[in-house]
Amino acid sequence: MERYQVILCALQNGHRSILLVPGEGASADRWQLPEFCPVTEAYNTDIAVANDALQKQFGLPGIRTRYAVRLPNAGYPLNLYVLEPLRERVATYSIGSRWFAVDELAALHFSTPIQGELLLAWLRDVGGDGQTTLLPWWHEGWIAQAKARFHRLLNDGQRTSTLPIEQLRSAYTAAVLRADTGTGSVYLKTVSPPFRHEARLTKLLSERHPDQLPSVLSAGANENRHDNSSELLTADVGGESVGSHTALSTWTEIVHRYASLQSESTGRIGLLLENGCVDLRVATVRGRVSKFSGRLQSALRGSPAGLTDDEWNRLDTLSPRFDTALRQLDALGLPDCLEHGDLHVGNLRWNPAKKSPVFLDWSHACVTFPFYGYGTLILDDDWFGPDAQVATARVEWAYLSPWAAYAGPQQMAEAFVLWKPLRHLFIAERQIEIITSFQELWTNANRDAASP
Repeated sequence: MERYQVILCALQNGHRSILLVPGEGASADRWQLPEFCPVTEAYNTDIAVANDALQKQFGLPGIRTRYAVRLPNAGYPLNLYVLEPLRERVATYSIGSRWFAVDELAALHFSTPIQGELLLAWLRDVGGDGQTTLLPWWHEGWIAQAKARFHRLLNDGQRTSTLPIEQLRSAYTAAVLRADTGTGSVYLKTVSPPFRHEARLTKLLSERHPDQLPSVLSAGANENRHDNSSELLTADVGGESVGSHTALSTWTEIVHRYASLQSESTGRIGLLLENGCVDLRVATVRGRVSKFSGRLQSALRGSPAGLTDDEWNRLDTLSPRFDTALRQLDALGLPDCLEHGDLHVGNLRWNPAKKSPVFLDWSHACVTFPFYGYGTLILDDDWFGPDAQVATARVEWAYLSPWAAYAGPQQMAEAFVLWKPLRHLFIAERQIEIITSFQELWTNANRDAASP
């Protein structure tokens, strides 16, 4: 189980204090951030569960996570939870732990130096004007502001929250709050700037495919327009989870409906691109395949996930093969279409009453060759057990059948075989787009903070 560190501060009468615990080792003058001991690996996004576990471990009611972030370059995997400030110092939760005033921290010795550096950097950020904060929900006080805005949106729709609004998620992509109302749960999703198109795109798709997307109550730019995020208010979709317990007949219907949604989109490519879908059409990917290695190197800069020199050299030699395969794929006659971009069972529900899937979270949507989503949903997991070969063949045909208007069975079979090794190139291209967007966001934030 990985380590989880916590920044917990008290903000009392304008003075900030930080809770630290005795550090590891023989020295008595070393300190460290408190450690959170989770029982699952889902804490980076399941904020409601994390808050409950943090309250129990620390013995402090009312703890709320402002954001969680993974820092892979800290010397060891560092998962950091930054909590909303307490209004006053409270009794420390373990023997030896104590509150330190901010001006005491620079003189302390930390068992892990990166923790001290990280803490001081964080304090410099929150002590300034906050402009360098990457995402709006990383700002102190954002949760309270978002909840107040959520109440106003509910009131505008003649709804009232029957229970306290709950924070569900705080990730790089979005922050999500949930309100229980008399007519069911409602979700407020604030989307980070690189994915801000999700609000208007989901609204567009929901109007066209009401049974297969959440019902959108409102969608638009955040009231705090300077942060360039967007908001999406949706009703709960209900339904059932999907997985290895799901009947094969349901799986075939899911992929058939998804392919039908895709094939129906082929005449609206311009509209989809205008509404934020990333352009990963075959011709686009082929046009920049010679630059793929350089773009990947730029995206991985500073990351421990980089390749060796031999692997980079081998990747460079693959460009002509990529180009040839993309040309062959383009010649088969299957059109580019709408693609979810992050299709897995966590973004999928099954509505048994309507016998229809509901596809959630369109933040990664793009326009590309068919089969991308089918691959991430079906090929990357084993849902069918000992009957996998027969079941996968049935599911595959259920997906391919809506494309019969564009190609015969032989052509589709050829396309599917050709696509399988190429799909990782398209996945990598999509991830490069995402990483580049966040790199630009961070560069702009730092530039704005440095401006007089």
